[in-house]
Amino acid sequence: MQYQSLSSAIPAERVLDPYHMACLDGAWYLIAKCHKRGKVLMFVPERMGALKQTGVIFPPPNDFNFDHYMSGAFRVIRDDKPYKVWLRFTGGYVPFIAERR
Repeated sequence: MQYQSLSSAIPAERVLDPYHMACLDGAWYLIAKCHKRGKVLMFVPERMGALKQTGVIFPPPNDFNFDHYMSGAFRVIRDDKPYKVWLRFTGGYVPFIAERR
């Protein structure tokens, strides 16, 4: 397929092994192994074009778990390492925010 990433002006050719489709924050995503990058990534179907079947049949990996894959994500933004974030709130909403995790 051709995939238009946000980081490039030119669509790139990709071969994928699809693992999971999910609706996250109201948008659909395909989680698939990308042969070009050699790892599992998220793809937006609206950015896909010129899709073709390869005819290759592959067994889904036994160790792929969608919940684990998304466990460290902030919404749909993923990274392999955690980040610490500090937020400071002021004003009348502080007691309400303090109740939340």
